[in-house]
Amino acid sequence: MKKIIISMMCACFFITIMAVISAQASEKKYEVYARYLPLEEKDWVTLWGLKEAHHTYYCEKKKSSGTEKCYSRTGRSEEGKKLSNTTSNENNTNVKCVYDNAKKGGACDVKQYISNPANRRGTCHQETNHGLRTGKNGGPTVSDAKGYWVTKMVYGTYGKDGLEKDCKAKCNQ
Repeated sequence: MKKIIISMMCACFFITIMAVISAQASEKKYEVYARYLPLEEKDWVTLWGLKEAHHTYYCEKKKSSGTEKCYSRTGRSEEGKKLSNTTSNENNTNVKCVYDNAKKGGACDVKQYISNPANRRGTCHQETNHGLRTGKNGGPTVSDAKGYWVTKMVYGTYGKDGLEKDCKAKCNQ
């Protein structure tokens, strides 16, 4: 009887330890969100018929140290304000992948460098939405950014001409 009780106690202890380890492994290590800056490129804003617009980019903050790293292949990525409703509630492992593949010609490239908007696949808004994406069902978007309604109308949430498919495939979204 003693052996059964000791065996049951060991099993309970082992199960408890495994549950703690599992919880720590699935715990969110990064907070992922978007930041914005007022867009200074007046020609771009005028081209779209807007009075003002926001440049957006995506950031991750390491929970353990508070270290923040922001990414943007389409413009500045520092000192902006946090954009409301963009914090991811799930683990997000694709932030760096999107950035690495957003370079000219990459799978997540919005072709921002092309002067003719008709030949672009998206803007900083679409790139940021990919950076915020948490899985196959999407994630938060930069819908509160000024000017987003125009870029969404033209390019969609994640871009056009294969951008969504290409970036999702490359970054396992």
